[in-house]
Amino acid sequence: MLKRQAWLVPFMGILATGCALAPSDPLPFHFGARLVGGEVQIKIPLCPGEKIIGVSVADADDTADASPRTLWSASQPADGTAEGGTISLWSGKGFNRSSRTPAVEQRPRHVDVEYTATSGDNSGAEIDLDQAAKAALKPDQFWTDAGPQTAEQINEQLKCNHSNSSEALP
Repeated sequence: MLKRQAWLVPFMGILATGCALAPSDPLPFHFGARLVGGEVQIKIPLCPGEKIIGVSVADADDTADASPRTLWSASQPADGTAEGGTISLWSGKGFNRSSRTPAVEQRPRHVDVEYTATSGDNSGAEIDLDQAAKAALKPDQFWTDAGPQTAEQINEQLKCNHSNSSEALP
């Protein structure tokens, strides 16, 4: 998925999450990324109770093909690692199945990360790994296109996470 098409993705399956799109929901959603001890961690916005059940990473720098090649994927969560929406790319930690990890020199600067959650949501976003690596972040922050944000701020993009939501029970 190319960045210019990313605005379409949040519409797919989002209502199944219990998160309704509303004028207050920004499009596209910002994913977070950070490097921790040489490990690339990403934060995907999720509604409460959701967890990631599958993730794939494609080469967003591969513009020669309408469908960029998949570099890495993981599925079948093994433990609670994917519940908070934070996963480690290339490692397979927290998943029973993962593909072979590409060599560091084969990893592109831009990646398209797509995921499937327990709700059936299957959204994605493009992440600039170089910018994430260069960002000056506090320990609880991730780099996003909107600047440094905490995991809570990333989740707050979704209507289901607004405590003053009109959808909240009285």
